[in-house]
Amino acid sequence: MMGLCKLSGRISYPIYVTHFPFLYVWMNYVINEHPSDERMLGIRLLLVPFLVVVA
Repeated sequence: MMGLCKLSGRISYPIYVTHFPFLYVWMNYVINEHPSDERMLGIRLLLVPFLVVVA
């Protein structure tokens, strides 16, 4: 459990920093394209692990 807590602490700021540019792109896409719920879920399922890896 201690290892998980340390990892969470080390990766929290990089995730915070890297998710903001993607958040702006995401919101622009949602506002302009009006994607279906299924498409949004698929993108979320791919984007979250991608952001963790990038961080």
